[in-house]
Amino acid sequence: MARVLGMLGVGSVTLVDPDVVEAGNLPRSGFFWGKNAAGKNKAAAVAEAASGMFPETRWTAVGREIADLGFQKLAEAGVIFSCVDSDAARLEMAYISTKLGIPVMDGGLGRENYSHGRATYFAGRKEEACFGCMLRPGKRRELLEWWEATVRPCFPGDEATDLISTPTMASIIGSMQVELGLRLLFEAESGIPASSRSVESSDGIGTPKPAGMLPSSSPAPLSSSRPGRSPTSSNPKCD
Repeated sequence: MARVLGMLGVGSVTLVDPDVVEAGNLPRSGFFWGKNAAGKNKAAAVAEAASGMFPETRWTAVGREIADLGFQKLAEAGVIFSCVDSDAARLEMAYISTKLGIPVMDGGLGRENYSHGRATYFAGRKEEACFGCMLRPGKRRELLEWWEATVRPCFPGDEATDLISTPTMASIIGSMQVELGLRLLFEAESGIPASSRSVESSDGIGTPKPAGMLPSSSPAPLSSSRPGRSPTSSNPKCD
């Protein structure tokens, strides 16, 4: 994705990731193949490599969770590109999106079927679907209860961490995210509001499935102010 953004000449890209580069990350990005990338913060590794390839784009690395970044530093973003494999992280971005009115362009790779992937655009408007609307009611309730807990672990204990993917599918989905995300962003800026929608690729080489509009849950799970701590207000307590 960073490669495509750089080739398109995007003016500024802020990369947010608290994790470090490990061997399992190598199939997902050519930016992790640098000589000293192993053990380095992922955002810093991508920013360093991308700056050399695309110097006209300003690359900024933030080695923290997006929930710890704060609304003020995100408010000027045109679109948020989501490249995570955690439902909790997606829910945090959905909250930020609906509060700031910034669209999220999410991407996902199949866990069991490495040839399947999707790119989903969430419009960032309260009347439109967010990631929370895609969850089953039970899973949504579980994540929201975990989110509002006063004491919680740093990572949800029941989320799988292994992800089967290939460089080909990762590149395809990343390119789909940039293509759809920027196209809909430009349409919105020209006065054509875009609805939340999703595009899927089932084999990585055929024509992607047509974009399907996403229905919003009623009431929308993250559209109103919720009690408790917001994901951007303070660092969570760890047990």
